[in-house]
Amino acid sequence: GVCVFTAEGGGGAYVAHPFNFYVFPDASSKDHSSTITMSADTAGFLRGHGMDWSKWIDKGIPFTTLAAWGRAVEAAKAPKEERGQGNNRRMSINRETDVAFLREQMGRVR
Repeated sequence: GVCVFTAEGGGGAYVAHPFNFYVFPDASSKDHSSTITMSADTAGFLRGHGMDWSKWIDKGIPFTTLAAWGRAVEAAKAPKEERGQGNNRRMSINRETDVAFLREQMGRVR
């Protein structure tokens, strides 16, 4: 996850705004980084603590290994006509409070 801190008042106090993300191995990777291994105890612990398995699998942000990332960087440097079509997955922010916070922060950046 990520935690953004904003100053509150002039007394040096800050407010924390944590955001948690589900990550899931990138299935398009050609190496073994897309393999998931977990013990039954781990699955039970996660289930008991509210793990949303559907969100993790269906909407998880894809991640990959450093080696696969390096290959992707090299492919991106290739001329446009040599590049293949990539797998672009987008993340959606749906909670009203998150949308408002993101708008405010983007306004500060611009």
